[in-house]
Amino acid sequence: MLPCPEEIRTERLILRQWREEDFAHHAALHSNLEVRRFFPRAMTPEEGLADARLHAENFQRHGFDQWVIELPGEAAFVGVAGIRRIQRDMPFRPLVDVGWHFLPGYWGRGYATEAACAALHDVFARTDLQEIVAYTARLNEPSQKVMQRLGMTHNPAENFPRAELPDGHPLQTNVLYRLTRQAFLTRFPVRSRGSS
Repeated sequence: MLPCPEEIRTERLILRQWREEDFAHHAALHSNLEVRRFFPRAMTPEEGLADARLHAENFQRHGFDQWVIELPGEAAFVGVAGIRRIQRDMPFRPLVDVGWHFLPGYWGRGYATEAACAALHDVFARTDLQEIVAYTARLNEPSQKVMQRLGMTHNPAENFPRAELPDGHPLQTNVLYRLTRQAFLTRFPVRSRGSS
């Protein structure tokens, strides 16, 4: 695996590794009920801080994870996006997914697609990963639209239940999307503008 850059710059965004001051922003992001509307519950501040620290540590452990997303000239933290190794057993393989969470004020601008595309270019360039996945609640149509824009494909036969939710809960069913290295690089052959 090639070394991980400190940051990646796209047309509008900076994807960068974590700083201490980002942890509280991440905790606030995941305690926001609107951000967490497709999850069983919001994170507590303590859970959000622990989750942020894990993302930061995983860059050292795995060579990639979710990046902090910065909007130059406007905000040092607008969300997170990237590729991570899933730390629990799931009913699919590989246990590597792409994901994103943004503050509500930055929704609807295409930032999730732009950041995820840059993170995918990075991880496919530096690692031997051949496929990644993404999953979300079946009701989460905005995230599924991002997955589709990235060229990911969905097989309804791979939908799976969220184990901690009871039968009939509106968020119980998760959808799974897949993306191969070849499919992504065919769709997006040009890397995001520069990295350092």
